[in-house]
Order: sequence, then structure tokens, then C-alpha cells
Amino acid sequence: MVLTEIERKSEVPERIRKLKDRVLSRRYQVDLERAKWYTRVYKSTENQPIGPCMRAALALQETLRNMPIRIEDEELIVGSKSAKEWGDPIYIEMTLLQREVMVPAQFYKNENAVKEVFPDGIASLPPERLAEFAKISEEEYRLLTEEIMPYWKDKTVGALEIPVWKQEGLLSETLSVLEDNDITRNYKYMFWMADQDIRDLIAVVTPMQGHVVIGLKRPLEMGFKGIARQATARLEELRKDLKAGKITEKEFNRSKDFLESVNVSTMSVGEFS
Repeated sequence: MVLTEIERKSEVPERIRKLKDRVLSRRYQVDLERAKWYTRVYKSTENQPIGPCMRAALALQETLRNMPIRIEDEELIVGSKSAKEWGDPIYIEMTLLQREVMVPAQFYKNENAVKEVFPDGIASLPPERLAEFAKISEEEYRLLTEEIMPYWKDKTVGALEIPVWKQEGLLSETLSVLEDNDITRNYKYMFWMADQDIRDLIAVVTPMQGHVVIGLKRPLEMGFKGIARQATARLEELRKDLKAGKITEKEFNRSKDFLESVNVSTMSVGEFS
């Protein structure tokens, strides 16, 4: 059989077919690796004289040093943000644990709870596939309920911002749903917030993973070591500016926290890769 040029170009290579079949046959999994190491680093650095950028950088470093590295058959480009076959890390410091309802253990543990919240499924996921969220191990369940959730329940961005908005009169009636403990209302709000009034969307705190492509040109051109050298050089410039009285010590310390955290982050990525 002679294939036309269009037919040849439209052929899907066997390797790609295998990768696609593998992905489609997997169930979604909850990956607690990032949440675990971020929790432990944030606990250990409480009340230490370091800035918020450095705390985040140290947490990233600990995560990349400890999370399992997954390289699968047929992959030409390797590397994954998750230790699970198909599952996202939990960005625990954002807004996922407001009063222990944003990521309640019962949602992952109790299959019926999932079906009650979303009887018709979500988008292309039918209820039976959605219920696979509920399948985590006993060890993961204990980690989530005994270590991760108790620490972050009043420390996430979401937990800290809502009282401020309420005090300033900025908390709308719609957003007040985040303050109660009704699992159905909270989950429906989180997944269908796009249907809410646009004024409510300012309250959404979300990790930007996969949503925004930023600065790829720089690491491709400079490498992570080049970025680290640039951060070091900038810090030296700021030291001179501080000495010359061009900036205040407060301004210097804020920039110092960021630039030193850049060094830690870039080195961590280098170690991981």
C-alpha cells in the first residue's frame, strides 16, 4: 500500500500511541510529596530570621531532594512535577485548606462523598472516574489528616486573606461560602467559580502551574547557573547602593531575600535534573 504525503504525516508513531494509551488508562492520583516537604520545611523555619522567599526556596529544595524521580518507558523528554503516574502536587500554601474543607480527607477517603458532591461528574469526567479521587492509602490519609492539614488550616493565603477582606467590607455574600463547613457548597464553589460574578474572581488564589508560561527564554539562553550568577551580581550592586545611601536597609533586605532565594532555587533545580 502506498501512502500519500498527508497520510504519512498524519500517522501516529507507535511510541506516541503507547504513551497516549498509558495516560488514558490511568486513574487520577493525589500526590502529597510536595505538600509533605513544604509542611516540614515551613514548620522547621517558623520564627527564624529568614524572609518568605527563602522559606519557599528551601521548601522547593527539600521537595526536589526527596521526591521520587519518575522516568517512564518510551519517554524522550523526562521529568515530572509529580511522583505519581497521573496526579498533581498539592499547592498547600495557597488556598486549598480553608478551615479543613478545601482538601478534606473525607473527599479523598469516602467515594460516596465525591458522588454526592458531583452526581453528574465534572466536565468530561463521569462520577465513577471522579470517585477515583477518593483512593489514597492509609499512610497518605494519616499524613494528610495528622500532619499536613493541622499545620496549614490557618496559615494558607486563603485562610489569612478572608478575615482581612471581611474586616474591610470586601467579602461578598458569594465568597462567604468559604467560611462555612459545608463540603458540597465549598466544592461546588471551587469548581464552578467561573459562573460567579466577575467581582468574586479577585478572591481566587491559585497556583499558576500549567496556566502561564513565563521566562522560558532566559533559562534556555543562560542556564540556571547563569541565572544564579545574575542574581549574585545584582545583589552586589544593591550592597553598593545601600552603602552609598541610594536605598534603605528595608529595601535591601527585601531584595536580598528574593535574590538569595533565586540562588537556592536554581541550585535545587540543577540538583534535581
